[in-house]
Amino acid sequence: MTQLKKTQSVGAAVIAALGFALIVGDANAAAVTAAAGKFSKQFAQRTAAVTAGSTSVLPNVTITTAAASISGDRMTITLGGTAGAQFASVNASTLACAGGGGTWTYVAASSTATTRVFQADGATDAGRACTLGASTLTNASLGAATSGQTITVAATIARDVTTIDSAPAQTVATVVDQFSATVALAFNGIIDYSSSDGRQF
Repeated sequence: MTQLKKTQSVGAAVIAALGFALIVGDANAAAVTAAAGKFSKQFAQRTAAVTAGSTSVLPNVTITTAAASISGDRMTITLGGTAGAQFASVNASTLACAGGGGTWTYVAASSTATTRVFQADGATDAGRACTLGASTLTNASLGAATSGQTITVAATIARDVTTIDSAPAQTVATVVDQFSATVALAFNGIIDYSSSDGRQF
């Protein structure tokens, strides 16, 4: 019988993620959480124009696994969303797990502008919080986004060609326009200089 498994990760001042996965065999549902980040469109555009290789730091992202892994398993962390953000090619990123979570090594040859791939160097326990850190995004990709566009992160763990754990995409950051303005109250009064000495609307 097919079941739906749900896990929840909750923390103070974080975006909580509900992980859903269709259980077939030993597939499991992980969860992604992150501190909400904001990137200035103007700052990204300016720095990218001055230095083509300029970058901004992605907030740390926590992936809480639901399945135990073995040596050789690979975790792929994928950027998405509407902002079109890309990882800096020179940045390796790190993936560190809480006690008993095992060691994950960055695999540069398998990573792309929108993915970071890590390989388990030994057995890893289920239910461990693994933190993606030291990740930088190119300011060129951030500056090309429009205000309000989002950056998401999703994760999957594969054993050979079989996915054994996955966490759906969650919003971890937003691109903002620092110079946008809205009118809260229209100032449309007409000053009557003739009858009120210019002091009345």
